[in-house]
Parts: sequence; C-alpha cells; structure tokens
Amino acid sequence: MDRAQDFERAGHRKHDAGLAPRLLIAGVEGKNTVFLLTDTQIKSETFLEDINNILNTGEVPGLFEMDEREKILSDLRQVAREKGQSEDRDGINQFFVNRVRDNLHIVFATSPVG
Repeated sequence: MDRAQDFERAGHRKHDAGLAPRLLIAGVEGKNTVFLLTDTQIKSETFLEDINNILNTGEVPGLFEMDEREKILSDLRQVAREKGQSEDRDGINQFFVNRVRDNLHIVFATSPVG
C-alpha cells in the first residue's frame, strides 16, 4: 500500500510519487489499488481539490502530459475493443475513467488528537 507523497506544481504539470501511478494501476492495468493519505500530508488546497476530482469524476485534469495520455489511450485500445467499448478517443478515455472509478479506493486517515 502506498502513501500519498507531497507534490508540487510546475506550471500546469503536477509531480507526485503516488497519485499518477495509482491511477495507471487502476485504469490501465485494471487492478484494485488503494491510495492512502493522512491529514498531515495535505499541504495545499490544490491537493485536496485533486482528491475531490478523483472522488467526483475519476480523473484529475492536467495530471498527465499529452504524450502520457496518448500512451494510456494506446494501451487501452485493445482492452476497450474486447469489452465492446467505443474505440474512439473519447470512448477509450471514458473507459479509463470508469476503470479508475471502479478500481481506485481512497483512504483518508485523520488524527483524533486534533
């Protein structure tokens, strides 16, 4: 089980050691995975917004660069075809998002000590 790592923004690109790999495992590999974070790891509101986006939509806008997004779509094209999903760009992207929503479990632990 991985713990969330602090990340920082560089322009619109987000660098992290936990969130993007968890989305790839859940969405591309189709494996159940847990993203564990504690209240002490929330250093900025933007990180909390990203977690909220995952919970609401299954994706984080701007998390992946265009070339990374293209690789994700390419890797999922055959799987989407086998599952009877649309093979166009939007269809495969939605397939990825649905797999993330189904397979990624977020655990948020807080301290009772305040």
